[in-house]
Amino acid sequence: DVTTSGDTTGLSLAMTSGRGIFINSDDADGEEAFQIDAEQTTTNTVTIDAATTTGTSLDVIASGVLVGAGKAVNIRSDTVTTGTLLQVYSNGNSTGTRTLEKIHTSNVAATGTTGLTVLAEAGRGLFIDTNLAAGGYSFEIDSEQTTTNTAKVDSAATSGTMLELTASGVLTGKGVNLTADSATTGTGIFMTMDGLTTGKMIDLTTTGTLVTTGRVIDITADSATTANGISVSMDALTTGSILDLSSSSTSTTGRSLATITQSGDVTTSGDTTGLKLAMTSGRGLFIDSDDANGAPAFEIDSEHATTNAVSINATTTSATGMDMAFGALTTGTGLDIRGTGAGMSTAGSLVEIQQTNALSSAANVATLSVMTAGNGAYGVKINSSHATSNASLRIDSTTTTKNIVEVVGNSLSSGDGMQI
Repeated sequence: DVTTSGDTTGLSLAMTSGRGIFINSDDADGEEAFQIDAEQTTTNTVTIDAATTTGTSLDVIASGVLVGAGKAVNIRSDTVTTGTLLQVYSNGNSTGTRTLEKIHTSNVAATGTTGLTVLAEAGRGLFIDTNLAAGGYSFEIDSEQTTTNTAKVDSAATSGTMLELTASGVLTGKGVNLTADSATTGTGIFMTMDGLTTGKMIDLTTTGTLVTTGRVIDITADSATTANGISVSMDALTTGSILDLSSSSTSTTGRSLATITQSGDVTTSGDTTGLKLAMTSGRGLFIDSDDANGAPAFEIDSEHATTNAVSINATTTSATGMDMAFGALTTGTGLDIRGTGAGMSTAGSLVEIQQTNALSSAANVATLSVMTAGNGAYGVKINSSHATSNASLRIDSTTTTKNIVEVVGNSLSSGDGMQI
């Protein structure tokens, strides 16, 4: 019993040329050609000290036709607990490019080959721990596939997660970066969930305090011309909504829940529309404002000087082009039109109502009709406060055979038809 490691060698071969050991075993279904039964527990069973540079330290050639359960190398252990069955280790400090492990199938006809299969009945299938902060990729695929998938994950997940990415550092870069600069008609990200009911295809959540340039979603497509930036189709919609924007903030700071900006100077009138609604049924726009003493429910701030600020073109026949109802009006005004500028010329008008079609010759056609049902209410009231101004009411008429002013009071009893 030699207790000191390395004191005794059972067989030592010192060769300066030729092979050290050659075993030629011709028993195809016999025992192993080379077998070691070792009782080592804390030391190595086999050690190879090779001075290899461009050669191979250990070369295993499987010259037979491997089929079924056949294996060129098989490492087995039913007693492993916290140990490692296979370790490839290098402590070299060279910065040269090298590969610690390489699995290579070199025949292009071997289309049914799998380079590496990891079968785990429990635990993790693959774990990569890379500690160089500024090193290369922890996981990189260089693929030449053109018509097939580069990577595939087939998961039976139900309440779990199919793919989880965790940025444990203070991220200033990108969580996911997908680049396909040569794509023309392809799709960058494609997802199908045909059984979806109350779930979500995309769910973005942040508890961060977003300020200034912060964004939950940021889309830049500055070279787009005739395409749509965002397109949504929901043809089976009933009581749902295509777009729902909501904020429960109680801050009194002025803000906009939605902003559409055309910052380029379009000189030709009508070239750009900020918001277009094309409806074949239903309302085009509905505003429900519940702030009793808040800002206007609908407000336009326009810098138009020589064009219309608001234009309505309706094909109404027996309906009303614009309908306003003020059921709670007391001391307020249903419609207030003001001209605050001092430069109005004789050609200007605060209100102008025109019937421009000369074929409108039916009797009693009214360009302006005022109907009032309240006792003591005026149909038309003019309050002129400028002492030296022109007439409060002026009528310019080219009528020849009809009345210029006509007053009909068929129900008049004790009142006056006209009082001056």
